[in-house]
Amino acid sequence: MGSTRGAAPLRNRLRAGMVASHAPDGTALAALGPGKGQGNVEAGWCKHVVGGPASGMSPLLTLSAAHAAIRQFGAPGTWQGIDLALAHALAGSYPGYQLSRANLSAYVAEFSAGQTCLESVSNAALPGTRVGLAGHVAVVRPGIGELTLPSGAQAVVIDLRGLPNAPGLREALDRAAAMALATPVSRPTRQVLSNFGYMDQWFADPEYLQYLDTWPDDPIPAGAPRDLPLALIVEPAMAADSAYFAATLRMAARAWLIGADLDMSVAESTWAPVSDTQGLQYHVMDLLDPLNSAQWPDSLPEDVSFDDLARFLARLPVAGSPRPVSQQPATRPQLSPQLNPGALQPATLGPGEARAGLIIAHGVWRRFFTYFDVVGDTIDRQLVAALARVDAAASESNGGAIDRTFYHHTLGFLGHALHDAHVFSGDAYSTFYGYLDLVCEEIDGNMVVRRSGIFGIRPGDTITAVDGMPAEAWLAYYSSIESAPTAGGLFQKVMSQWLTYNLTNPTRSFGVHSVDGSRSTVVADVLPFSAASTDGFGSAPSIRSSGPLADFGAPDLYYFNMGYEATPDDATALSAVAQAQAMNATGMIVDMRGYPDTDHYLVASTLIPDTFLSPQFGIPYLVSPDPAGYSIYLAQFPISPTPSPSFSGPLVLLVGNATLSAAENFSMLLVDAKRPVHVVGRQTSGSDGNITGMMLPGGYALSFTGMRITHADGTRFDGIGIVPDVVVPLRAADFAAGRDPELETAVRLLRSTN
Repeated sequence: MGSTRGAAPLRNRLRAGMVASHAPDGTALAALGPGKGQGNVEAGWCKHVVGGPASGMSPLLTLSAAHAAIRQFGAPGTWQGIDLALAHALAGSYPGYQLSRANLSAYVAEFSAGQTCLESVSNAALPGTRVGLAGHVAVVRPGIGELTLPSGAQAVVIDLRGLPNAPGLREALDRAAAMALATPVSRPTRQVLSNFGYMDQWFADPEYLQYLDTWPDDPIPAGAPRDLPLALIVEPAMAADSAYFAATLRMAARAWLIGADLDMSVAESTWAPVSDTQGLQYHVMDLLDPLNSAQWPDSLPEDVSFDDLARFLARLPVAGSPRPVSQQPATRPQLSPQLNPGALQPATLGPGEARAGLIIAHGVWRRFFTYFDVVGDTIDRQLVAALARVDAAASESNGGAIDRTFYHHTLGFLGHALHDAHVFSGDAYSTFYGYLDLVCEEIDGNMVVRRSGIFGIRPGDTITAVDGMPAEAWLAYYSSIESAPTAGGLFQKVMSQWLTYNLTNPTRSFGVHSVDGSRSTVVADVLPFSAASTDGFGSAPSIRSSGPLADFGAPDLYYFNMGYEATPDDATALSAVAQAQAMNATGMIVDMRGYPDTDHYLVASTLIPDTFLSPQFGIPYLVSPDPAGYSIYLAQFPISPTPSPSFSGPLVLLVGNATLSAAENFSMLLVDAKRPVHVVGRQTSGSDGNITGMMLPGGYALSFTGMRITHADGTRFDGIGIVPDVVVPLRAADFAAGRDPELETAVRLLRSTN
């Protein structure tokens, strides 16, 4: 907005009858400078907003950042509503995602409660500081540079008109006020939407929350030897920092307001650019009285008309402070956390929904994914590539529906940049045909069958083709739309998600080649099992039951299978430990190559004889879109040993590429406790920590690791995982012969150390 809109310079408005000895000199008048149109607040707070600067990023990334900020900190309605508004805005074709003003207006119009305003970008910089003396009144124009109170000044007036919504404005205002303050002025209590991690929309995990909280703010600083009378010249449209500053001083009865009423909605807002030319001013906090927590009134009336400015300046040195504001109940909307974040979006999947889903995911990950410094930051480039895929598909379909399987893969393609094994994508409206009984291992880049429940596919076979696609090409493609931090973890993620699960056809075919070369065939029309009729095959490398290893010639050694297939609950786990204790086992092999379905902290407490520490859990805590409102909340807790049942003898831990998440967390407990334990097998996946998920337009969901996990001593875990002391090479011939090479190695290791 221009700095002279609707107003003449102040010198033309001063009354000729002002006492001559107190008349402002030229310097003071220049300091006051021109102003915008004067008058009282009109209906609708968006008329009183001053736009801020462009972001300097591409419009696409700016749009992502703005949508994420409003979604997490402004919450105008529901996430479902704001996300669909974005989808509708993106339904057309926009080079570079530079949305038109008409589209942005429609986007904002779909938000509820009128908490967001569309405004033009203003890249105006702060002016230089100017100070003059009008009689005994210091006239201050805040800006860049230091301030000195003129000699003889007995009061201060600060001209806030026309100040741009620019970086450094808050600090400039504080410097100006400090000249009149001997005592700091407390700012209000700021009620904000706190985000303790990303509140889960998919799995209903209570680990992460969004809730109303208060965020303290530093007081306006003091810098004067004594308090001086203070007045502020305001106008209907002002930068948010100016409005917040003026409201704070007036509510403290510390400064007079001259020239206009003050709209409190502006003071409670912040700026988010969405393109090179447009931006959004949105509600980001509720300003509350620190004493009674009541929201400040909707507006503050002017104390002095601008037409009476000259007379008022003449008496400001003896005017003292204004009366306290008569507190009126506020009627403007307050912030509120999401009450139904997991509501499923409609099934409609056009170009708008597809683009919006990718942009929403990018914006969420930008703020809540904690491992970019570890895995590399390529998510911006991946977003551009993913959107290009959607744009091409939209062009081919002439803007019609987007193929659901294609989009499911595209979400996975975006998530690949996170290198996070907890990135899962789901489609609520697709047909799920079940799962296949097949467990594979990677051997020399090949997909080798370890266990099979499919007629015609045997342990030790190499899969040479999947649904007619050569295995090498199939594996390369699905590796590009899956995510994991290690090569072995990525292989197992592809196997579990795309070979044996996420089946998009009612049947599947495989080309297989036997280990001895005697058989090469195609196994076609493989029917999956439905999820509701599990056959107990499971997904672990071994579903051997827990018990003594007599068949290995080691009846004194105990095998404890922590996989859910063999140990489905806590009672079964405790029974296994009790059995090992009762038989005075000379050693125990704990198999954590599968996934646990027990309280693994409880199990660990039976195997670790002394109090030990959990891993360190770091949860992102965001209370503001500004980086100053971002921190990592660190948590760690001690765990006491369980006296009985318990086992403190020699221990070997079996792990593999499929050891993931809770399985890795359990493994970390044993390793970090410094309990003597040998680790045997293959490197684990390298992804631990509670997951969280987001619901997206079109009926999709997308998850990721919602926290940052390190070892108990704080050293890195992500992307490294648990590295075995003894790495066991795997051979197809061993699987064909029914052997378990990791278990055999563990038995030999315990025999050699006993």
